[in-house]
Amino acid sequence: VVAMVNIGSNAASYEAFENINMLEMLHESVKRQSAQDNPGDLFLSSFGSLNIVASSSPKFFLEASTERFTANFVEEETFSGDLFDASVLIHQQMLAEGVPAIDLNESLEKIFSLKEKALNQENGAQTIHLMDQVTQYLEVDTASISLLVPHLESIQYVETEQSEAVAGLCFYILSGINKKESSQLFNSYGFKSVVPHVQKAAILASHTAKIQDEAFIQSLADLHNNLPHENPHKSFALLALGSVASYSSFPHIAKDILVNEAKESYDHEEKSIDALFAIGNAGPSVFSVESELLNLNFHVHPSLRVQTKLVQVLEDSFGMDYEKDADYPFSKSKQVGFELGGKTVGAKFDAEVFLGTNFNCNQTSFNYKASGKTGVYALLFGKRKEAVGADAEYGQNGGAPLSNSAHVRVWGKTIKSMNFPGLGECKEKTYPIAHASPGFSVKYTLWVSVVPITFSASASLKLNLNWGWQLCPRDLYAEVSITPQAELVFGGDARIDLLIIKAGTGIKGSLGASIVPKAYVKGTQCLIGMEVDMIRQPLEVKMYSYAQWKKCKLIIFKCKWGTRREHTWFKWSKEAKTQKLWNKDFKIIKGGK
Repeated sequence: VVAMVNIGSNAASYEAFENINMLEMLHESVKRQSAQDNPGDLFLSSFGSLNIVASSSPKFFLEASTERFTANFVEEETFSGDLFDASVLIHQQMLAEGVPAIDLNESLEKIFSLKEKALNQENGAQTIHLMDQVTQYLEVDTASISLLVPHLESIQYVETEQSEAVAGLCFYILSGINKKESSQLFNSYGFKSVVPHVQKAAILASHTAKIQDEAFIQSLADLHNNLPHENPHKSFALLALGSVASYSSFPHIAKDILVNEAKESYDHEEKSIDALFAIGNAGPSVFSVESELLNLNFHVHPSLRVQTKLVQVLEDSFGMDYEKDADYPFSKSKQVGFELGGKTVGAKFDAEVFLGTNFNCNQTSFNYKASGKTGVYALLFGKRKEAVGADAEYGQNGGAPLSNSAHVRVWGKTIKSMNFPGLGECKEKTYPIAHASPGFSVKYTLWVSVVPITFSASASLKLNLNWGWQLCPRDLYAEVSITPQAELVFGGDARIDLLIIKAGTGIKGSLGASIVPKAYVKGTQCLIGMEVDMIRQPLEVKMYSYAQWKKCKLIIFKCKWGTRREHTWFKWSKEAKTQKLWNKDFKIIKGGK
């Protein structure tokens, strides 16, 4: 099939066959794995040939003839492929920028009309899809960022569930726009807001913002410095400063504050732990372990809790490994996990439970430790990234409390650290955290017929997390659990228009579930136990491509677009499901199983 396009300075002529026959996109195989919850990986193929030549404009230059092209996605952001009797020459400028074609005003109206219901289970995935599209649009059309101002102004003097929801929606959108205008709105309507939950929403959104503007990190630093020590947002701002330093072009602004905070808070246990996690958020791109972190002397800190958290930061953020303690001769652990989707688009949920004691149960010299960890990972075209990480630990050793704390990470950054009650009265509580955050994106090339398209795909997070505990030290009883209800929202599209051909690719869907680790110690009964549950929400993911071309008769003015031909590469859905993955009790006896 041959089509010729000649573009001159004053006129254009077109010559082509009456019917330009492009072979349909072929999905050569979708291999189903044995596990019912996992769709197989994709194997994409394209057959046919097409030649398009633009004689004077490189923008529309494509020359390709191929008997067969096959591409199989492997890992990271690369394809491996076999090309038979093929030659392809593509000018980079012909690829579209991938800006979604949306009605901005209509999209914003849909997002903000839902208010506090925008991110609930029914509307959450669709709202995040819309916000991601609006973010991409405003990244190009910077002047339209001002459309967010009325929404930001409406929440500056009132504290309600609606205003809290609107704040979260606004700063979600702004966090993805790397422009000075978004930085200014963050500062004016977020960091400087007198409404506590509006200020908190801006601080949390800054953890994963893409804003490189120096004024952005400086305004967050000013917020931290000006907040009184008793204000809980000071801790939030310090953790956020570490995260912003890890991606900012001006990390020194935050680094000086983190170092000073670590030195000045050395005699205060809780503030030392906050400083440690903030340094962990900054990571190895900002701090050197040998020459900087260890010089802060946390490894010889008088508090065992601080030393324990140093080890955790070194393991989680700096990739160092340490041997675990051997103070619990009777110990049990279990790792459980499950996957949703596949390697192309999917999610992985992991949980780990540890229980350790000595053999002095039902005595005051009883040592015990109960801990749980959970991780949720987004899998997007070969790239894997931790969306949520949470842990909780409680116990005592030699009559002294362990770290007795819990932490949550979003996209690798600690956003909240909290302590359990001390070894006093019996207490029971559930602590909730709700947060939505853009995640990461990947780019790859997919062949739609013989037209290559650069496709951007992204994964975002909607999180509702609950820590729960029942503690009664006088009865040697402790139970800790973590319920991270995480919904990973996938979306993206790209399109290209080659005058006589239009083609596009899209992806959308959500994968939501909870993996709930629970550990408990009943010292007076010489019993320990663990349980891991799965709670899965309704799921759906769809990936599709389309191609459409003009049918012409002799002259270019008698052309019309033909039928849009769409192909779904995969569409996968599952109903809600609850399942107990693991449950077992153990008697604390020597040689016990």
